[in-house]
Amino acid sequence: MSFGLLTYETTNLGDEVQSIAAQRFLPRVDALLQRDALQREPDGAGPVHAILNGWYLGPPMQWPPHPRIRPLLLSMHFSTRRSRRRIWRAPPAARMLTPQGRAWLTANGPVGARDLATFELLQRHRIPSWHSGCLTLTLPASSAVRDDVVVACDLPPRHVEALRRRTASRVVCVTHHDAVTTGHAQRMATAQALLDLYARARAVVTTRLHCTLPCLAFGTPVLFVPVDPDRRRQQPGFDLAHVAMPAAFLSGRFDFDLKTPPPNPENWRPLARQLAERCRDFILSASRPPPVQELAR
Repeated sequence: MSFGLLTYETTNLGDEVQSIAAQRFLPRVDALLQRDALQREPDGAGPVHAILNGWYLGPPMQWPPHPRIRPLLLSMHFSTRRSRRRIWRAPPAARMLTPQGRAWLTANGPVGARDLATFELLQRHRIPSWHSGCLTLTLPASSAVRDDVVVACDLPPRHVEALRRRTASRVVCVTHHDAVTTGHAQRMATAQALLDLYARARAVVTTRLHCTLPCLAFGTPVLFVPVDPDRRRQQPGFDLAHVAMPAAFLSGRFDFDLKTPPPNPENWRPLARQLAERCRDFILSASRPPPVQELAR
């Protein structure tokens, strides 16, 4: 049997963060699967088992995936928003939920929805589904010694200035936007370096969902400052983490003491346990030898 891992052609390192979470459960990686081109036949021969977590789908692509891909469908987000640059194109969810697409999801389900909006969308189409949360919640808790730094991930300049006024710790500014690093291995290494920084930080303040959720898993106090207007996609951050709206952060009207950062809420833990259990069961099932009748074919 073979195992596949999602790879990407985007500038968002949050995609690689999600693949880092998935790779932890794989015994090895035999094939890289381009998330936005899953209709392509994977390298090698025979079935390729893969965890298909993430945000679907951006560029024009065919759906469903190639029949050799044997998926575990969880932590999926289906976007219902039209492209601003290509307003004539149907939104991604509509392109995935054609009769053929719905049949494939039903046959390979139940589908784990990363957010409640995706779960409700799947339920309306009568596709077996459950609210899984995001796989990055299963990243291992950090035992690293904390550095006296507060990480600002993709905070707007005015918010960074406000942050510096409210903490005596050194503020380190980072971004998940990377249009320079190329190649799967290099981008995975860059994303891992960011995760290592978050795991050692005194606290993190971020606009990014896939900075917020890993920090919950690491036990790093995190404050989510949502600037993206798509609240449906960002729902896990609102539900699971400390939140300060952008204007409230600037004015100081939020309940998160940067001098003594509070512990994170704990309501993400049941999601993480169920995700880990599903992934382990999937890999265990995929690793079993095929039945004798299949070997005889």
